[in-house]
Amino acid sequence: MKWLVSVALVAAVLLAGCDSNSGASGGDRLRTEDGLKSAVKDYFEAYSRGDAESAYRGFSKSCRDGTSLDEFGRTVGAAGLLFEKITHVKFSDVRVTESRVRNFSDGRAEAAAFAVTPEGKPLSESPDFSPYAVEDGRWVRTNRAEMRIFDRSP
Repeated sequence: MKWLVSVALVAAVLLAGCDSNSGASGGDRLRTEDGLKSAVKDYFEAYSRGDAESAYRGFSKSCRDGTSLDEFGRTVGAAGLLFEKITHVKFSDVRVTESRVRNFSDGRAEAAAFAVTPEGKPLSESPDFSPYAVEDGRWVRTNRAEMRIFDRSP
């Protein structure tokens, strides 16, 4: 089950959406820890509802250059189907309750989304943290391997 949660939470990451953050404005707000937490939640929600295009934009340019939107879309679709087959829960019904950040420094960090089923059951007590960086003024996911989790090629 931890593998499945990792597959689901591989999405625990990033779109450019963010909430307001007192003391920061505009692009500065995006670079904050709160901006990263919001981006993690936005990414997870896009991924879990099957919105591959929005989730794809949450990856760095070098990740996107190495994986097409079509390839990533197949991964998102397969992850959702597998999750639902194993858990009997619609992936789109899973909700993020918290985003956690660690090693936050100089435009880089690691973050994870903590999510629950509609019944309030956590998907994992210890989800995997993924690397992020600020690129073009917003937080993006930087681990290309997370884009093609079902690919067995070297």
